[in-house]
Amino acid sequence: MFSGWVDKLKTWVSGEPGDYDWDEAHAKYLSYLTPGPFHRAVAGGDVELVREMLARGEDPNQLDEERGYFAIQCAMAMLNHRMRPEDADVVRDVFACIELCLDAGALPDGPEMGREERRAGNTPLWPAVEQGRPEFVRLLLSAGADPNAYVEPVSGTTILHHACSFGGNRATYEIVQLLLAAGADHAAENDSRSITRSTPFSYAVRDGYHRLWPLFLQAGAAIPNTWRRTQAFNEEQGRNLVAQRYEYLAAIEAAGGLKAYEKAHAKALAATLAKKFPAHIPEEIFPRVVAFWAHAGFYVSAAAVAALPRAAERDGKGEMNSAVTNPASW
Repeated sequence: MFSGWVDKLKTWVSGEPGDYDWDEAHAKYLSYLTPGPFHRAVAGGDVELVREMLARGEDPNQLDEERGYFAIQCAMAMLNHRMRPEDADVVRDVFACIELCLDAGALPDGPEMGREERRAGNTPLWPAVEQGRPEFVRLLLSAGADPNAYVEPVSGTTILHHACSFGGNRATYEIVQLLLAAGADHAAENDSRSITRSTPFSYAVRDGYHRLWPLFLQAGAAIPNTWRRTQAFNEEQGRNLVAQRYEYLAAIEAAGGLKAYEKAHAKALAATLAKKFPAHIPEEIFPRVVAFWAHAGFYVSAAAVAALPRAAERDGKGEMNSAVTNPASW
């Protein structure tokens, strides 16, 4: 989108690699990115100036003549170069500027942007997801941004697919949670022009991002039928810790679904708590504590699996299947 920007920065800022004046570099890039004063004020995080310009009747949906971008779009592009901890104040100010624009009537997906344009990843939601900024994702979605916008016109990859490509960290967890809550289609598949047809859940399973799996299960997504093959591949590659993550999906299937497993897990946790506290505490207290405190159903529990009706089933050797019941497997 902005190919060659690093080279431009190097020509603008003197000094050896690694010795750049980044404040000057950001100022130069801001000038390059935003030819219009309003766009520059929003992308630069000048809260008071943005407020003043909007009060004077500035249109928050206006497109700059050179590139056809609107202000929020420019701001998100600029934030791609504000990823350092010391940029936190600037990021906060840009957030405030975007919020002012939205309050003044800015369209979160951009002016006159139809479905085909949204296919090209032109909405501000895309860089917010890519940069791992849940607070911006929340702001844009609350303003009505399309959670099912495409980011790749050829493959049909949606923003939810895209989010599941960035790891299982806390930011990605929050972003996927926000997208699903806003109505992102967890069953969306890459279209027929793609080599393989995959759902966002398939992406998370393929890459072993196990913290995302319960979110899809809560949303009613079907477990991708590729998980056993992926588990076997990780075992072949000696990635045993990664392979063990897939036992969670085995437990969900053994239970007959997330709700049944969640119920068994909560019951097992309550029973464990009851053993550790005095007998005079009413038994009905423990399920309430579990409901408040624990993420029942979100991870593998040997006790929960043992409590399942199907846990009594034996394998061909007459023994419980250790891959599911052995606590060492978790």
